[in-house]
Amino acid sequence: LDSLTQIITVQNCAALPHLSIHDQLFIYPNPAHDKISIHFNDDTNKAVLLNLYDVSGKNVLQLPLDNRPVTISQLSPGIYMYTVSTPTGTLARGKLVKQ
Repeated sequence: LDSLTQIITVQNCAALPHLSIHDQLFIYPNPAHDKISIHFNDDTNKAVLLNLYDVSGKNVLQLPLDNRPVTISQLSPGIYMYTVSTPTGTLARGKLVKQ
């Protein structure tokens, strides 16, 4: 065989979030030192909230987002999980490394 073609159909996948309101969200730099920038396509009037969790699951930072840099200098170096959400649900989640 010179090539192999396989068709995979996925239905009702719960692992992939549907980002209908904000189709693009950028968090940088990552790894970060003192500040991170979080930019998103804000085409609604909904409140957008950032939550940062340490490796034990403790919420160490919660604040509303408005496309301005977020100060993280008060956090210890390590790995943090983040969620970005609105009152209607989670828009994004991921990992942030604080150096």
